[in-house]
Amino acid sequence: MGTPGVPGPAGSNAPARPSRSLPRASMFGNGRGWESAQPRRNAIVVRSHTGFGEFAEMDLGTGDLRTVNSGLGPVGGVYGSLGETPVVFYRDGAQLTLRAAGRTVDLDATNVGVEWHRIDERTTRFVLTVGGDTVCDVRYRAVAPDLDLGLLIRDVLSDPSRRSRIFSA
Repeated sequence: MGTPGVPGPAGSNAPARPSRSLPRASMFGNGRGWESAQPRRNAIVVRSHTGFGEFAEMDLGTGDLRTVNSGLGPVGGVYGSLGETPVVFYRDGAQLTLRAAGRTVDLDATNVGVEWHRIDERTTRFVLTVGGDTVCDVRYRAVAPDLDLGLLIRDVLSDPSRRSRIFSA
């Protein structure tokens, strides 16, 4: 038997395409994506870093993302991925935070380091360290600077003024 998928155009012999049964935002959580009418407590609204109008609500305790309608409150951060690594870059109260590779990092701590560089024309590397220990080290396909979440994080962390303003209400 084949893999379940979406059939090709009616009357064609085109192979079935794999279905995307989960909304894009749910790749960070438990996979139960759904439209919410009201934001939950202990959650913030984040938008897709690609900026195509996709919003999600992130549970601050679990990191789960659920698709929501826009306009449920101020946007507290952005989500996306660095290669296969899901990332949420956000502000929780006064604290600038990154959730990546299953870990939550206080980016306002003095012992946080970030490195971003192009390895070659097709590959980028992003490294986040805390106290000299590597928390996140990913290589991913190079993308345009406006779409590169790793570059955004590096640039924000290297600019104290921008760091204090980003995602502030």
